[in-house]
Amino acid sequence: MVLKEGQSARDIWVAIKNIFHSNKNSRAIQLENQLLNITVGDLSVALYFRKIKAIDQLKNLSSKVPTKNLVIYAINGLSPKYHHGGCIMRHHSLFLSLSDTHNITTLEE
Repeated sequence: MVLKEGQSARDIWVAIKNIFHSNKNSRAIQLENQLLNITVGDLSVALYFRKIKAIDQLKNLSSKVPTKNLVIYAINGLSPKYHHGGCIMRHHSLFLSLSDTHNITTLEE
């Protein structure tokens, strides 16, 4: 697909880069939507936060999601089972890190 007669290594590199980056914006939109709509469902807390971290590949697409937003998405996706912990996290005077959010939710579990 990328190899053509008379190409330099740079030409090949640019061709490969274009293949992998051609869908960068649509991939970033898709991942952002997944984060917006993520819910804990039947997952354990550990799997839920692992899923959030796996979806947060946007930084690799030059579209990093601020930690504040990740925490909001994580809290909003919790089920009523985690209502108490969610209230504490929403009304905490300092904004929590994703790790702190994970720890509080684990304690709720």
